[in-house]
Order: sequence, then C-alpha cells, then structure tokens
Amino acid sequence: MSDIPTTLPEQFNPMAAFMRGRDTAPAYWQNGILWIMLATAEETGGDFTLMEQLMARGPQAPRHLHEWMREGFYILQGHARFVVDGKTMEVGPGDFLTVPMKTWHEFEANTELRFLNWYTPGGFEKLIIGAGVPATAHTLPPADLPHPDPETLKRLIEEIGMSS
Repeated sequence: MSDIPTTLPEQFNPMAAFMRGRDTAPAYWQNGILWIMLATAEETGGDFTLMEQLMARGPQAPRHLHEWMREGFYILQGHARFVVDGKTMEVGPGDFLTVPMKTWHEFEANTELRFLNWYTPGGFEKLIIGAGVPATAHTLPPADLPHPDPETLKRLIEEIGMSS
C-alpha cells in the first residue's frame, strides 16, 4: 500500500455514490488487528461505517456495548465464538451476525479471522484512526507495534459511546 489518500477531495459529496477498492482503502493497525476503511461516516453522511478486519486467533473483543451504534459482522474466512446478550454463537464463512445498540457482546477468534464489520450510525472508525497506526501492508500488525496512549484511548472510547 503506497500513496493511500487519507483525506477526501474538497468536492467530495457524502450523499453521492463512490467506490473504493480494499487494496487502496486507508488501513490501520490497532489492537493486534488490521482495519481496512471501506467506508467511513464522513463518506456516508454519517449513516454507517464499513471496515474489513483481519485478526489472529485468540481473544479479541472483551465484553462491551455501543450506546448508540448497531454493529454487524459478515464472516469471510475463519471461525469465531460470539457471546451476545449472554447467548453463545459459533460463526464461520458466510455467516452474518448483528448486535443491537446497548447490547453486551464479546468475541474470540477460533482461527485467523477475516470479516466485514459495519456500524450504524457511523463513527466507530474514529477510535481506530485516532489510536491506530497507518498500516504499511495488508497483514497482521508487527508484534512490536506500540500500544496506544491510554488517555487517548479512553477519550476516544467515550467519544464513540462505548462501554466495557
């Protein structure tokens, strides 16, 4: 990934159609995950955020909820165990899962996992962009990637209405 634009053209219209390829989309490493920004809240007029994620096997998202965002997952590769409002669900390629706002959920990757992740309304990407590091390749992050500043992380989590 080289020369990836991270800002929108001045004449950008969030209500107009647009196309972005995954190989040219802005991407970030954060929390041991590759996050590819396919559509941001800024680009969708605030309606939604769509990202592709790649993560290693293991615990990924501890128990949390989103105060004002609905979240969805479409599994492309791999398998995971989700716990949503106390109900355990095993998911794999081709499965779609949605989590209503204000619903406790968590998940663990049973294998390396690749999925589409969306939020409505948009805005979750503020956490990833603000606490992440621009990715230099579409791979899992390097092991020595620095952790985000705890105060910045706390501020961003509060800003997007997330509770844990």
